[in-house]
Amino acid sequence: MQSKIRQHIISRINRLPEQKLEDLMTYIDKIDAPKLPSHQILNFAGAWKDLDEVTLDEFTTNLHQRRNKSLRQ
Repeated sequence: MQSKIRQHIISRINRLPEQKLEDLMTYIDKIDAPKLPSHQILNFAGAWKDLDEVTLDEFTTNLHQRRNKSLRQ
């Protein structure tokens, strides 16, 4: 049964217009991405709860600038 499904998917992909292939690849990457187990995600819950509002605002306001700076180096 799986081989029939795979063949059907492949035939559908072969009929897609080229401009749709990138959308398909994005979707495949999304559904194929490894997922963290929920217990690992929950380990981060409340990690910032003790930050004061000024520190949190400073961190989030400058986040994009710091990321861009680190990518350029």
